[in-house]
Amino acid sequence: MKLKSLLLGSAAAMIAVSGAQAADAPIAEPEPMEYVKVCDMYGSGWFFIPGTETCLNIGGYARVEYDYDTRDGVGTVVGSEGDWAYRARVNIQARNETDLGPLNSYIRLQADGGDPEDASVLIDRMLISLGGLAFGYNDTFWARSGVYGLNGAINDGYYQFDQSLMLEYTYSANGFGATIGLEQVDTGTDAAESPNFYGGVRYGGSWGFVSAGVAYDSLTEELAYRADAVVSPVEGLTLEAFYIAADGPTVYLGGGSGADYAWGVGFDYAVMDNLSVYALYTDEDLAEDYFAVGLNWGVVPGLNVQPEVRVEDDGEIYHLRVVRSF
Repeated sequence: MKLKSLLLGSAAAMIAVSGAQAADAPIAEPEPMEYVKVCDMYGSGWFFIPGTETCLNIGGYARVEYDYDTRDGVGTVVGSEGDWAYRARVNIQARNETDLGPLNSYIRLQADGGDPEDASVLIDRMLISLGGLAFGYNDTFWARSGVYGLNGAINDGYYQFDQSLMLEYTYSANGFGATIGLEQVDTGTDAAESPNFYGGVRYGGSWGFVSAGVAYDSLTEELAYRADAVVSPVEGLTLEAFYIAADGPTVYLGGGSGADYAWGVGFDYAVMDNLSVYALYTDEDLAEDYFAVGLNWGVVPGLNVQPEVRVEDDGEIYHLRVVRSF
């Protein structure tokens, strides 16, 4: 009994000592985890950069398309009427609120190609804005002030797209907007020695918008004018139209070819929630007028298939575009 009592007493003493040592030992606390927080003040897809009050949005798309051209004379050089093309685009936006209004930056990286060897990534847009002031490298005001192109079509009209280094100010209130600015247009050739000036007004609401603008080409010393309208008279139906004219050759109409006018009309109708049909007609006085009709089919969220046919007097272009957006 004495031996048994001695062993039990020794064990109890050892447990008590080890318990005291364990209680005295420091316990390592886990590092607090900093989770990415959703930033819902600018819409879906935004999140806070950890440790800051700046919100970030990342998006873009991958696009592949094929066209088959039956117009007279097409294919005589390369030996084929068919052509592949692809594009990859990544959009990065950062935004936060300041005492002077929202501070925003926008970077768009893009790569285009038709052969596996010829794609190159470039900065397609770089824009900084604070309140109503914006500057950087962007699409020209001439292109973005109106409808860009009719109905989001592949062959979307003679509206004259270019990009430019720009500085502008926009005032907006109650659906009304007015913009003035200057820009150096990137035409791929020698640019003007001095910047071009532009201005425009816009009024819109849930029904659509109307806009008008004017631009001065400092190289040719000529003015160009444009007017645009997008109207949704009933649910699911959108009507669009633009008209542009110039006093003489300008970069804003026909790329300085000397065209006097261009115009276009079109419509888009949502047959179902994920399927719409569109058609358009566009003309420029120095170019071939054409009619185009197509479909936009959202197969699943994030995947769109777009077949389109462009019809001219001397033939057609059959086009298929597939876009995976995110």
